[in-house]
Amino acid sequence: MGRKLKTWTLLVIILALIYVQQAPDIYAESADRDPKEEVETPQEPETLQEPETPQEPETPAEPIVLYQIEIPKEDGEHGWYKTRPEIKLRHMGSRGVTKYKVSAGEEVWKEGILEEKDEEVLLKKDLFRDGKSSLSVWMEDEDGKLVENSTLEKEIKVDTIAPQFEMTASAGFAVWYQKEAKLHVRGMDRESGIQEIACYVDGVYEGKKKAVEGEFVIQKPSAGGKSHTVTIIVKDQAGNQNSQIEELYIDQMAPRVKIGGAEAYMITSRPVTAVYEIEEENLLSEAIAETQWEDVEGKKTKMEASEWEETKSGKRGTQTLTEDGIYQIRVKAKDRAGYEAEDHRQIIIDKANPVIGYVDDLQGKYLKSFMWNYLKEELIQDFTTYTYGIKLDGNLYQMGKKIETEGRHLLEVQAVDAAGNEAVAKAEFVIDHTKPEIVFSNVEEGNEYEEKCVCKVELRNAEDAIQRVQINGEDQKIDAGSASFQCTLQVHQDYEVEVTAVDQAGNKAQESIVFKVVPKKNIFQKIAEPVVQKLNKEEGKKQENMNDGEKKTKKDRWKEPMLCLVILSFAVVAGGWYIRKGHRPE
Repeated sequence: MGRKLKTWTLLVIILALIYVQQAPDIYAESADRDPKEEVETPQEPETLQEPETPQEPETPAEPIVLYQIEIPKEDGEHGWYKTRPEIKLRHMGSRGVTKYKVSAGEEVWKEGILEEKDEEVLLKKDLFRDGKSSLSVWMEDEDGKLVENSTLEKEIKVDTIAPQFEMTASAGFAVWYQKEAKLHVRGMDRESGIQEIACYVDGVYEGKKKAVEGEFVIQKPSAGGKSHTVTIIVKDQAGNQNSQIEELYIDQMAPRVKIGGAEAYMITSRPVTAVYEIEEENLLSEAIAETQWEDVEGKKTKMEASEWEETKSGKRGTQTLTEDGIYQIRVKAKDRAGYEAEDHRQIIIDKANPVIGYVDDLQGKYLKSFMWNYLKEELIQDFTTYTYGIKLDGNLYQMGKKIETEGRHLLEVQAVDAAGNEAVAKAEFVIDHTKPEIVFSNVEEGNEYEEKCVCKVELRNAEDAIQRVQINGEDQKIDAGSASFQCTLQVHQDYEVEVTAVDQAGNKAQESIVFKVVPKKNIFQKIAEPVVQKLNKEEGKKQENMNDGEKKTKKDRWKEPMLCLVILSFAVVAGGWYIRKGHRPE
């Protein structure tokens, strides 16, 4: 009974609480109604409602994932592609769309939309033509609105064609230029433009121009007639290069022409051999030697020179003049570059003029000393009276004075007869009174050489000559005028080599050397050699002491043989040990 009462009491309390909570709402609803329409009806007691289950929160929307794009790095310079790129674009998420467009100015080359997840497109190489194009990529959501931070604008610059250029020289290529050659280069490039023009001569950098066109001055001289290889390399802004190779010849010097064998305006009574020399570091195009001879009767004749012969430095020719008269010699040379050179000589061979003798005999001679002591009548011959003067090295020379100063000297003799005919004779000669210096090499005085010896002899001055070589009194065969001698001596004996040398002035020198060639020593001889040397030394001392009258006592006499015996014993033991170790004499 008590248990049921408690249950009903609890139920009443719950109903009261529900009523208290709903009472304000009921009151508000009744206040809004018209009191006339309000009908009171008995309310049934409300039943107990089960509490509602709370709903789960909605799942948030998936975010928009940014696309992926692969753009290769520019393989050229200054942001240019030298090869057309391929670009891959992928749509990464399930929401939104990815749009792209490739265009150049107002022209659209390709555009499209990627909607499906992992959908991708490959923008191939042929899509990106040479020049500048634009790639645009962006994303839009489901409502067509632009997704923030999804826009990509990329300028694609493509230049796959090497630049073109024009290369010119004032006279063309593969021709000769004097002093320098000027090259003019003008580049052309439709897309990226010219970056630089570089010049190389024989592979060596010469310079460059940071412009569309430029001029290069080539001054490097040719040698031996060989051309220079000139390379021009033109590079555009993208790094594409084009090159051209040409050949040029540049000569910076004229030929050198010289007439030797005769001084200018020379008067002589002897035949003259004129030597014509032309020096040219490259190639000659013309070499002419013209001689006009006017005899004593005034008749003029052209004389031909001998054939030209090639030399290391150019050409050489000779001509011998023997008849009386006036000779006008003119030598001309012209090289491939157009340079010209000329030399002229006038030579008079006439017995009617004062004839200066003996001077020509001095030309090029080497003397120990100089003394000019000819009589006036011997030195100069003429039918009339004359005056003359003699100069040595530019100073007046006193007849009969001896000159011994070493070196090169110039003798000048001038004579003028009563009719005004003038004769001048010059000669260069050298005074040398220093003996030649003989040098032995590879051998030394008193030395011994096993099996053989190579003896070398040289003169300090290469212009001197070995006159005679004797070995043990026998003359050896030598090259005439040679300044060196070498021989190999193999006979085991003593040798004395005696050398005589002479210079161009007649100064002589004589030197000799003594040495010995012995058989090759075996191991026992080499071991015993110090003992033998000591015995020889002791024997020498003994002989010297005996010569001085000194006598050794009997007590001292037995020591030397004993000492030698001990040393020889040690030598034999050492030799046996050496052989046992595997070393046998050759």
